[in-house]
Amino acid sequence: MRHLMLVPLVSLSLLFGCATFQQGSIISDKEVADHGTKSFNAPREKVFAAAAASLQSMGFAVAIQNPEKGLIQTDRKLIRVDAARTAPGQAVGITYTRQYVLRFTENGGTTAVSATPRLFENDIEISDKPIWSMQGEQQLWKQLFTDMDTAM
Repeated sequence: MRHLMLVPLVSLSLLFGCATFQQGSIISDKEVADHGTKSFNAPREKVFAAAAASLQSMGFAVAIQNPEKGLIQTDRKLIRVDAARTAPGQAVGITYTRQYVLRFTENGGTTAVSATPRLFENDIEISDKPIWSMQGEQQLWKQLFTDMDTAM
């Protein structure tokens, strides 16, 4: 029985950078500030457009774009569907989705972008759980910011 419960968690960790609940990390505001935030020497409009294009190239549809508030929020992107056994011969599907919330702050000719990832199990947000692989998230932030540099 214990092995049945670990299989979905382990497969989940291999697919999108999360570790098992016991071994993962929590993404703190400091982690987002240190690794999920980057400043660009460009006006907010240009950085905003590059961010939207980069998110779309990563497979995220943009749900909310509000340049005046400096906000982009993606739709949830399907990451994985697992089956969890509920009784002998019965299982229920568990859907895991991911989204980003980006906030933009302009100071003179420099624009800072903060990209916060969010994870959901079915419709319940689990972003505050210790499920994150910091190495995996840092790679995804690097990809996003590199794509943005290229788009500008």
